Amino acid sequence: MNNTFDFKKYYPDLRDPSTLSLILSNILTIVLAIVQNWDFLTTLLVYWSQSVIIGFFCYLRMRSLKNFTTEGLTFNGIPVPEGTSSRNMVASFFAFHYGIFHILYFFFISFFAYLGAEIDMKHVGIGALIFFLNHLYSYLYNRRKVSTKKENIGYIMFFPYLRVIPMQFTIVFGLPLPLFLVLKSAIDVVMHTIDQKRNDTTSV
Repeated sequence: MNNTFDFKKYYPDLRDPSTLSLILSNILTIVLAIVQNWDFLTTLLVYWSQSVIIGFFCYLRMRSLKNFTTEGLTFNGIPVPEGTSSRNMVASFFAFHYGIFHILYFFFISFFAYLGAEIDMKHVGIGALIFFLNHLYSYLYNRRKVSTKKENIGYIMFFPYLRVIPMQFTIVFGLPLPLFLVLKSAIDVVMHTIDQKRNDTTSV
């Protein structure tokens, strides 16, 4: 058994346009946050918006699947059968659960705003637009790449939750804003890279 840790699967492919787009989007957001002196809640709400955008395109990705498997996916201990109805059910369940998850996050952020913390909605809108354009491009670009491959819908459903890890760390451990910006961006690129390389090895 080979226990060697394979670092290569975490290396971003700088030849991939969607990876470059994500890196540039994060760099641009960090620069804007520093130059415009974004406060903590404004920055957090920008990345909350990105997480919602990721969920939206994940939902579209699941609903558009034609060649997929439900292997390993169960609800209440019962394996999910393959078929269009199961695909739509899984996508709807994800939209509901992921949506509730982010509504609770939004109320958490709004609570601090209610206590008097500042949120600059103009900057939130700019940051959200940057990430929306990035993820729209990534969705359209990668949809062509994986359209002929058999994807696991359970993997697609659970993967976006890993993208909110930096937000969790920030709230629980109170990370300083500069560290949060770097950590979030690094994890963003790593998770995108893992997803990309998994797609490249998915069977037809």
